[in-house]
Parts: sequence; C-alpha cells; structure tokens
Amino acid sequence: MTELPYRYSFRAGGSQSVRGYGYNDLSTNGIGSNHLLTGSAELEFLALEQWSVAAFFDIGNAFNHWSDPRLKRGAGVGIRWYSMLGAVRLDAAQGLDIPGKPWEIYLTIGTPLL
Repeated sequence: MTELPYRYSFRAGGSQSVRGYGYNDLSTNGIGSNHLLTGSAELEFLALEQWSVAAFFDIGNAFNHWSDPRLKRGAGVGIRWYSMLGAVRLDAAQGLDIPGKPWEIYLTIGTPLL
C-alpha cells in the first residue's frame, strides 16, 4: 500500500525517467509508489558543429518495497541540436520489458532542471 497521498506518490516513465514507456506510466501498483529508482547511460557522438547522435539505456521503476522493485528497461537512439537556448533532443525508445510495445517518441527542449 502507498503511504504517500496520490499527489505526492512517485511514478516513473517518460523523457526524464525511463524512456520507452509513457510519462508516469510505471509503478509496481499502478497508482504511484513510495520509492523511485532510475538510472540512465547515454553515449553521445558529435556529428556536426551543433548536432550529435546518441544511444541510451534507461532502467527504473516506482515501487513500495525495496525487496521487489521490478525495474523496467528501455533503450533507444536520438539526435541533439545545441541551440543558443539549450539542447533540443529527439529520442525514439523501446520499452524492453513489455513484448510488442510500440516505440515511444520524445521531444525535449532545454536543459532539465531536476
């Protein structure tokens, strides 16, 4: 059972979390959880002066019990354009833990603040 009110409970998924899954789609109970664990590894290669390509792997989930986090994995590729206002990222990712899951597309503008 989630001890936090729904508004403050954790969920994972989306462009700033586990790419390959929808925004806030991941939690072990479907309504949000007390703990959040995410990680990401990304390789980025400069292609042109202001453009780069990237490959990434994300893992994480929101869960209530540390003994059963059921971490979900996502992987994909992206392109980056570095403008004067910050990075513009276009990523395509696949959720690896749901068979037949369609690719998710993410557009992120600017630098993440959190």
